[in-house]
Amino acid sequence: METPRLWLRPWTEDDAAALYKYARDPAVGPIAGWPPHQSVENSREVIRDILSAPETYAVVLKETGEPVGSVGIMFGDGVHSADMREGDAEIGYWIGVPYWGKGLIPEAVNRLLQRCFDELGLARVWCGYYDGNTRSRRVMDKCGFKFHHTEEGKISPLGDTRTEHFTLLTRSDWANTSESGMANVVGYTIRPLHRDEIPLLREFLYQAIFIPPGMAPPPRDVIDLPELSVYIEDFGTRQDDHCLVASLEREVVGALWARIMPDYGHVDNETPSLSLSLLPSHRGKGIGTRLMTEMLALLAAEGYSRVSLSVQRANYAVNLYLKQGFNIIKTKGEEYIMVKELRKRTAGEGCSPAYRLRALTVEDAPEMRALFHSTVLHVNIRDYSPEEVEDWASCGDDLEHWEDLLLKNSFIAALDGEGRIIGFSSMNPDGYLHSMFVHEDWQGKGVATLLLAAVEKMAQEFGVPEITSEVSLTARPFFERKGYEVVKSQKRRANKLELRNFEMRKRL
Repeated sequence: METPRLWLRPWTEDDAAALYKYARDPAVGPIAGWPPHQSVENSREVIRDILSAPETYAVVLKETGEPVGSVGIMFGDGVHSADMREGDAEIGYWIGVPYWGKGLIPEAVNRLLQRCFDELGLARVWCGYYDGNTRSRRVMDKCGFKFHHTEEGKISPLGDTRTEHFTLLTRSDWANTSESGMANVVGYTIRPLHRDEIPLLREFLYQAIFIPPGMAPPPRDVIDLPELSVYIEDFGTRQDDHCLVASLEREVVGALWARIMPDYGHVDNETPSLSLSLLPSHRGKGIGTRLMTEMLALLAAEGYSRVSLSVQRANYAVNLYLKQGFNIIKTKGEEYIMVKELRKRTAGEGCSPAYRLRALTVEDAPEMRALFHSTVLHVNIRDYSPEEVEDWASCGDDLEHWEDLLLKNSFIAALDGEGRIIGFSSMNPDGYLHSMFVHEDWQGKGVATLLLAAVEKMAQEFGVPEITSEVSLTARPFFERKGYEVVKSQKRRANKLELRNFEMRKRL
């Protein structure tokens, strides 16, 4: 099997030296329940006795041809950990330490999931990890697995007693993920453009130029022509300048920016025009869809009624825009002018968005307290016991507590069309994100994404090198999707009880 960067093939005894090179590291095996390899011969025995099982594959770098890890599909009649039924399988994986954090295992696991659901016709796929193995859990989150249950007192292959957490992905969830294009975006982070990255827009503007097959690329200085330089000139100095980027391993590989300007896609002086650009090697992977989805949500929250763009009629990106709900309103030679309404309007209705952002003050403390209490009891109950959420919610009973927080932190809220708070977050000058709570009725609608973008912008303005936060079990997958990493798992006292959460950070 093949992925953009990997070959997945059966192990052979000739791989013993490469296997030993990475499997001897004590950071790899024990956390997954197996001992470090002791010699090349030991690795050869493992290949013969264990890794020769059906549907077990060496993870081979295309660039070097070297096996650097292993992935496999396990069934109920073989070695497995989950309590499976007919039509189920379990996926396992590991990779050598030098390749941690590069998105290679999520890339491989997604290919295995395609095999499980599309080729083997399975109904459900399990994946488990021992308590403390946060890297493994992060892979599951990226690949769409959802927490299912925890089993305590499990005896690992090393003979010690552990707690094991199980996640599950169903065929329907996989189909929804694949159709949305998210399965191909593993390893990429979508975030706002940093100020020191603004010069990168010159390269992305050049890459955005559509070159029909058979035509030579234009000279690089073509972007200095007035009709093109308008897209990026003095970017970031206008109120209507917005930009999101896609980054992979700290490299910016895609950008989508908006500004109101007299460009090819100009409609009126209140409608921002969009420009989307990806580096050639990162096209066709669903990144443009992800950028567009988040940008449309951002612009809607900022109060814009619609957005526009221009695109060459022969450009394959036309299909992306049509799927995102853009309509062709005009044809100008070889170009389409396309517009997407960000919200429906009724006769006589103004242009206020479905929700908007504003700063919070001490006068908002009672409404914040009510939303906090409701969210903890009705949303965090997914991951904490009734006793734990009751104890946690009681921490917000005192209004003076909220007033004190508002004095020490900059809070921002998302409001619905009637001005009610539906979510809030915060940032302080040290880069500490204290709060992120979204009303239960507004979960999964982009509110947290918009709030996070707003407080990350605050952090950039404060000039801090990184953002830190203490994140609940419930919120952890969201923050990991946004580029945050777990520093440590911990138990912190709420009111009377100690609850598990995670210290997380994101470097800016």
